[in-house]
This record gives sequence, C-alpha cells and structure tokens, in this order.
Amino acid sequence: MVDRDTVKYILSEWGRWQRTARNPSLTYSVSQFDTPLQKKRNVKPIYKNENAEKLDMLMLRYLPKAYIAILELTYVDKEINAVAASTLKCSEKTFTIKRNEAISMLQGIYTVIRDYE
Repeated sequence: MVDRDTVKYILSEWGRWQRTARNPSLTYSVSQFDTPLQKKRNVKPIYKNENAEKLDMLMLRYLPKAYIAILELTYVDKEINAVAASTLKCSEKTFTIKRNEAISMLQGIYTVIRDYE
C-alpha cells in the first residue's frame, strides 16, 4: 500500500514538473541553443520526471476535472487555501475536504496500479 506522504511527495514533484512545462523560461528547466541557419533561439525544457508524467496520465484518465483543478491550485500554483477556495467559489473547509478526497483517490489508484504490476 502506498502511504499518504508518498502521494503528497509525488504530487509536489508533479507540481514542479507542471511549472517547468508551463514556464520554459525558468533557468533550472531549460536548455537554450541558437540554430545557425535559422537565426532563432530554441528553448527546450530539460526537466523530466517519469513519475510526474505517469501521475499526470493517471489524473487525466481517472480523476474528475474538479479534483484536478484543486490539485493544480495546491501543487502547481501553490495558492493558499483561502485564495484557492475563492477561485473555486467555495469555502476553505469545502476546498480542504475536496483536496483530501482527491489525494485519497490518487492514493487508492496508485495502490491498485502498484499491486497490479
């Protein structure tokens, strides 16, 4: 069984991976090179994380979109509960409950997939 702290760690790595994918100008996430013939600069994200990519596929396949939005606000955007709750137009308590539900769903999915493999 996968414990809750492991799921939270994987989610934090997923959030970091998402931030680098959304903002390729971050210094720790890009490799830049000039193409001599085209006279333009290519920016290529170099931060890869297989676990984060797998988690992203699992989330897109099994989680409701509302839960994905909650996890994005928490781990990608790093919003505090009050701001995230007002973004979703709900109370902080409801936001916290839904975030815990989403983490529990991911924990269950991860456990089933790990046991299956």
